[in-house]
Amino acid sequence: MDGSDDDTDRWNEGIDPKFINRLLAKLLIHWNYAWTDPVPVSNRIINTLPYIKYDENFHDERCPICLGGYLEKPRRSLTMLRCQHTFHRKCIIEWFMSASTCPNCRYDFPTDNQLYEQYKKLLEE
Repeated sequence: MDGSDDDTDRWNEGIDPKFINRLLAKLLIHWNYAWTDPVPVSNRIINTLPYIKYDENFHDERCPICLGGYLEKPRRSLTMLRCQHTFHRKCIIEWFMSASTCPNCRYDFPTDNQLYEQYKKLLEE
């Protein structure tokens, strides 16, 4: 090696980026790393949140995030997550900007962070 830029840039030729992500995730687990940085939910999840109307059959009368009553602010849009928990749409979207779990039951939604997703998969093994 003569120290030229061409030589130093070739060390990673042919390495699959997925391999690097798996390796990093395994190292994080090996060091018992607790994921402390907020990881937002996937944009796909936010874009597919359903709009729902308040119904007297709801189990909750208040949004668990803002604690505002659903009937107090009837013009606010509501949404129900896959885990069947209901929130003001605006509240859960703001929540999902910094967390990937349901605030009620901690159901873990997918993220767009590939390393975090690999980390979660390896924790399940």
